[in-house]
Parts: sequence; C-alpha cells; structure tokens
Amino acid sequence: MSIQQIRVSETHGTRSRYTAGCLCTPCRAANAQYVADLRHRRRIGQVIFGARRDATDAQRWLTQLHRDGFTSTRLAHELGLHGPQVKVHPTITVRKHLRIQRVYQKFIGGAA
Repeated sequence: MSIQQIRVSETHGTRSRYTAGCLCTPCRAANAQYVADLRHRRRIGQVIFGARRDATDAQRWLTQLHRDGFTSTRLAHELGLHGPQVKVHPTITVRKHLRIQRVYQKFIGGAA
C-alpha cells in the first residue's frame, strides 16, 4: 500500500495516518500516546521485539555453528526463515537475536 493509499484509507487519529504524513491534532495525539507507551514499556524493562540491537553476538554464534558443520540452509530452517540464507546486518531486531540465541543454545548447549 502506498502512502497516498494510506492517507485516503486511514481515519484520522491513528498513528499509521500520522506516519503517512498527517499532522492534524488527532493524529499527532495518537503518535504521542504511542511514544509515551513505548517509553513506559522500556522504563519497566519490557522486551520490545522490534527494537534494534548490535549483532556482534549473533554473528559470533552463527560463525560457530557454521564451523560445527551447519549449512546456511539448515540454519535458516531452524530460525524459521523463508529463504535459504541467514542475513545478519550490523544491527538486528531483538526478535532475530533471540531466535539465533535459541538455536545456538539448542545445538551448542550452555549459556550464551
């Protein structure tokens, strides 16, 4: 869906309408509420799965798994990815980090 389609289909007073570019008061209020909720969740220590974090540990775990004979296709399958490759950028989501950590602990064992 394009930004123009979102602007037409979304009602005012939603964060999605705000992120599409609407600056009306109800849309700004919806975004402010979202930001306040996000800050509160971080303050109480709740894990935010979409947040980004450094991928150094994940890269190290994947390298170790490759050295132990796991193919990229096998790792992608274990991680629940649709493609045959595992791509790790300098930063990854918390969700992907936890998936890689789970697979590493499952096959290598011990705490990561």
